[in-house]
Amino acid sequence: MHDKILTLSNRLGNLEEIDKDVSESLLSIFDCDLQYTSNIFSKEHCYFSALQIFYKVSDADQIFLLFLYLLQLNKTEIKCHDSEKLTVVLETNEGEETIFCCFTKDLSTTKFRGFEEIYDKFIFLTRPDDTTTNLLGKGKISYIHSYVDQQFHMEAINYYIKDKLDNILPDKTVSIGRKLIENLALIEKGKKDWNKYENLCIEIFSYLFSDSFRHLSFEKQSSTQDNIHRRDLLVNNIPKSSNTFWSDIKSLYGSNAVVCEFKNYSEQLNADTFFNTTKYINTNNRLILIFSRMGCDKSACEIQIKLMRDRKVLVLVLDDTMIVNMLKEKDLGIDVLYRLENLKFEIEKKI
Repeated sequence: MHDKILTLSNRLGNLEEIDKDVSESLLSIFDCDLQYTSNIFSKEHCYFSALQIFYKVSDADQIFLLFLYLLQLNKTEIKCHDSEKLTVVLETNEGEETIFCCFTKDLSTTKFRGFEEIYDKFIFLTRPDDTTTNLLGKGKISYIHSYVDQQFHMEAINYYIKDKLDNILPDKTVSIGRKLIENLALIEKGKKDWNKYENLCIEIFSYLFSDSFRHLSFEKQSSTQDNIHRRDLLVNNIPKSSNTFWSDIKSLYGSNAVVCEFKNYSEQLNADTFFNTTKYINTNNRLILIFSRMGCDKSACEIQIKLMRDRKVLVLVLDDTMIVNMLKEKDLGIDVLYRLENLKFEIEKKI
């Protein structure tokens, strides 16, 4: 992000004067299938950056008020709303539409169980993981940016949020995820760039998870005691609190350390390549986190389930798509550990 967004564009007061063409719209920034806009001096980029800061520093109820403001800009008829429950009932041509706004920074799926039978639509800041999507129903999920008319709303939104950000300096971490996404796209799959991929994955792990440990300490290319095996990254599992994913893993699986493997393969992991990761398993680390560009195929998934069932070993795989979505969520201040919880749950369901 441009340094302090051009000093937050003179405290967001003069964004209207910035007028340069850009190749991508603001809406594409929040669409996980498209890329961020690259022109950091454009009006769109400044609007996006200001919105992203607003989302990151604001509570769910503040974002909810922005959503109500967007509905008003769209001349949508609001029958009623509940700011505490983050719900809205709209009057539409088809009748009433009940909406639940998923604007909290904790997106643990357990919070939403049963909601799919109550609400017609769920509004997110960005795309949730597959477990959440399947639970709530893909057709019921929408995003706050879909209520933004870029041509008519941006200056109104600017005026709405600038007072709320008046005393806030942009957090330099706001654009770290975006930069990591750009760097990931530049790394060629295959043996040639394996070292670049490994180093980038360590940066990604640190950005996504460092604040969930009391102190993030790790060792690269850590060898086992017999010097037979070498792990790409060994992380000391010292959770910040007793009710996080890492603390559960420590309690349930005896994982005092987290083994990370980085696979810059151009194909999906198969049963053979997947099984090779199990050579690192011992009583002190029964969690392996695999970063794999293309994920894993059906045969590898079968090994993954077998390891959990027969040896109580948890192997989680993060492909490029999931990593990108996690980085986008982290930039918005969302706790991405819910995705690891859901990956674990998906495996446990199949045992």
